[in-house]
Amino acid sequence: MNLKQRTIGITGSNFPEGTLYPLWQDFCKRNQRSPDNRVSGIHAGVLNRFDGPDFQGAEVEIDGVRYRGDVEIHLHNQDWFSHGHHLDSRYDQVVLHLVWNHNETYQQPILNSKKLVIPTFSLQAMTDTHPGEATRNMPVCYLPTPNRDLFWSRLQVLALERLLEKGKRMQNQVTTEGKDQTLYQYLLRILGSPNNSDNFQKLASLLPWAELQNLRRTLHPGIEIWLSLFLSVAGQIDQYEHLKPLLEPAGRLSSNYLKPKMPYQVWKVSGQRPWNNPLIRLQGLAHFVHQFNDPSLYQVFRDLFISRLSNDSLLKRLCQYLSPKPSGFWQQRLYRPGIDPKGFWGKSKQTEIIGNVLIPLFYQDALLSGSSGFVEYLEDCYLYLPQGAPYGRLRSYWQWSEFQQVRPKRFYINQALLKIQQDYCQNNSCLDCPLGRIPEKKLT
Repeated sequence: MNLKQRTIGITGSNFPEGTLYPLWQDFCKRNQRSPDNRVSGIHAGVLNRFDGPDFQGAEVEIDGVRYRGDVEIHLHNQDWFSHGHHLDSRYDQVVLHLVWNHNETYQQPILNSKKLVIPTFSLQAMTDTHPGEATRNMPVCYLPTPNRDLFWSRLQVLALERLLEKGKRMQNQVTTEGKDQTLYQYLLRILGSPNNSDNFQKLASLLPWAELQNLRRTLHPGIEIWLSLFLSVAGQIDQYEHLKPLLEPAGRLSSNYLKPKMPYQVWKVSGQRPWNNPLIRLQGLAHFVHQFNDPSLYQVFRDLFISRLSNDSLLKRLCQYLSPKPSGFWQQRLYRPGIDPKGFWGKSKQTEIIGNVLIPLFYQDALLSGSSGFVEYLEDCYLYLPQGAPYGRLRSYWQWSEFQQVRPKRFYINQALLKIQQDYCQNNSCLDCPLGRIPEKKLT
């Protein structure tokens, strides 16, 4: 079986959408045409790292007509609607919708908020590359940086640049959503990664932090009530017989809360480890909200950071808040074999929350307030943070000789490598590499 046959044979598979972006970029770099000659790639556009279409300012030719606009990429046809793009005016400039698992028999036309039809094509039919291979097969940079200390310091600079970008993105949302809701929403996105981040973000909008605190003040709910609330709104209870008894103690909740607001089908459950299953993540979230007794999510974590504890002490205190413990009710009624009954979120998930949510938010606060001492403290916390789960798409970078000689286990290294990958490797800007490395293909 050749590569093309093998690629087309995996239509039922799920991948993080980000692994599909390099496929579109490569299609345009090569000025390729789709097998049916209907789509021609001219310019992929600029990868959008914020909310909105995946690529902006792209140029494509569709059925002989050249268009300039945005491009959105999904795994499935229906993702356009499940993500709410048909109601979002930010997607009105989309001129091309690419789908990996394209269903030719899908009847519902893809429409923007102005009810205009957006052409949809199969990305899988346009490429011979498997998702993820575009980044794994990037040329291996083999020329070491002459000065080893300079290599590590440049990695730190790249990581801090990425930290600044995250902080600005969060600050933009703070102006509209508020600090507590922004922190809560980003925390839920991390819980949903890699496959259910958008679904958890939607859940944060359906059950905002302020509403949860109002319920806490008025009902003083126990853990069984919180479990009923989150699982009901997420559309889970009706799908599992062992969850239906949860509705019995939930009589104090309004019937409006016990109606599913999200269809069960939007949750991605296949091929995931038990602890990453959205059902278990939702149960962990219910325990987190139940055990977090302070009304302000933002203020509790801010007080910890401004206390300027040592790195070890700070990390220990943060993990105490970010490690909700299973209740006796859960262990008696909902526990399933194969799942660790000691805690819902492991060290890796806690590290992701601290490095991708908490530090960026307070880092931007410190910059805006002009507190240089607090900025330096947060940078030190960020660079000290231990490494969480390894990122598979960065596998090729870990072959560099510098990492073979010294392998520090720090969170910032993965962040720096992601910055290099997105800003330099995928854009063929290797000659401007901030690390001074040269890929093999440019020497041949």
